[in-house]
Amino acid sequence: MALGTVPFIYYLFPIAPKWAKAILVVMMGFAINIILFTGSRTGYVAFFFFVVFAFFMSNAKKKFALYAIALSLVSVPLVPQDYVGRFSSIFTGEDKEGRSTELRKEILKDACKIFIAHPLGVGVAAFPAVRRATFGRSQDTHNLYLEVATNLGIQGLIVFLIFIYQMMKTLLGITRGAFSQLLKLEEITRNIRAPSDAQRDITNHIEDLKLIRAVGSAVFMFMIIRLALGLFGMDLYEIYWWFALGLTIALYNMSGIAQEKTENILRSNTISLDSRIA
Repeated sequence: MALGTVPFIYYLFPIAPKWAKAILVVMMGFAINIILFTGSRTGYVAFFFFVVFAFFMSNAKKKFALYAIALSLVSVPLVPQDYVGRFSSIFTGEDKEGRSTELRKEILKDACKIFIAHPLGVGVAAFPAVRRATFGRSQDTHNLYLEVATNLGIQGLIVFLIFIYQMMKTLLGITRGAFSQLLKLEEITRNIRAPSDAQRDITNHIEDLKLIRAVGSAVFMFMIIRLALGLFGMDLYEIYWWFALGLTIALYNMSGIAQEKTENILRSNTISLDSRIA
């Protein structure tokens, strides 16, 4: 869960007040510490996915790259050598502490065979029992996508992928819409001198849009992290997806209200400008 806090800290930091920034810095320090010292290869891979996607979504890629390099220079030397060996085993396939990689491959092969034998699924959380009956081994899939496929079948996998696609598409639409509105409103504040109350209302609305954009980006990256973790773990029945869905629905409703308010502000200021020109 420490890894799941990283995107929220990262995207909320620029818009947070000074006292909140201090708290977020401390939280990020704890999160990075947990990620480093758990020694989880899955956590390392998911964090790498976050960094790559955050880089491509960033509007200031050079600045992001400099911060990423600085963070790497500080944190990488702190990683215990044993954990470095665990991470390198992802690419070498050699485990110093046991047969973890070999066992995972065995589980994946068994899961694929069970899915082929039961394309409509074996039932919720029933994979270990079916695997025991079929192969005499009872470990679960350790893979989100095979967990969905074996438990819920091809139809469940399709629904799950559509669910993920629609949420991520909605979140991208929310963040891009908020960014577009921000550009228009910032232009209004530069070119039109509104009365103090109206100016304050526009400023508050801009802050709301920044929050919507930041949380939307954070939830999107939260899902990227969960999908990356799903390559080596399984969390179909965990709360993470409900958490992401709830925030997505809330942001969608908020963005609709924000869009309407933005249109009203733009309309009223356009009319005001036209009357002054006339």
